[in-house]
Amino acid sequence: MDNTLIHATKAHLKAYQLAFERHGLQPPSTKKLLPLFGMVSRQLVRRLFPSLTPYEVHVIVRDHDHIIQRETYTSLKAVKGVVTMLKQLKREGYRTAVVSNSRQKTILRSLKVVGISRTLFDALVGNEKALHPKPSPDEIHKAEHLVHLKASYMVGDTIYDIMAGKRAGVKVISVLTGTQSRSLLKAYKPDVILRSAADVARYLKKTI
Repeated sequence: MDNTLIHATKAHLKAYQLAFERHGLQPPSTKKLLPLFGMVSRQLVRRLFPSLTPYEVHVIVRDHDHIIQRETYTSLKAVKGVVTMLKQLKREGYRTAVVSNSRQKTILRSLKVVGISRTLFDALVGNEKALHPKPSPDEIHKAEHLVHLKASYMVGDTIYDIMAGKRAGVKVISVLTGTQSRSLLKAYKPDVILRSAADVARYLKKTI
């Protein structure tokens, strides 16, 4: 979802910085934070502050999620063209699911804020709905279970999406609307790299 369907970098960046500050921690620089985006929040926090206790990590993650939902959500914005693309996929009979390392409440709040209807998706899978977050394939497998179909494609903006898709045995479409470069994504060998998720329906029509 984040940076695939929704431009979310500013919202998450500010939310992490505020959460760290409110717990007396020096917020890491943008340069240090951005390469970790796509990682599940608890792992990101632990990577930056390895001396924190599990409870302290939990509280910071909880506060980050609250800040996203109540304060920094105003900077969320749908990636141009994704709503049209999702409607086209639905008309053509595709089943779609959001699989995200964000929590379920954050997914629902974010979609609502940017005007992407929940009804465009057959399933939503947040990180608490699967045993392990991406890069594990568990979120994809959970979506497959909910939709009663084997997934064909994983679309995402990070290397964690690529790894999850490959481990789930699906084709991977990487997009360039996130914080990771084309060269980094290419190194993890997705099946294709597109400018944005808005191009997915057009790509599928050409390849199927």
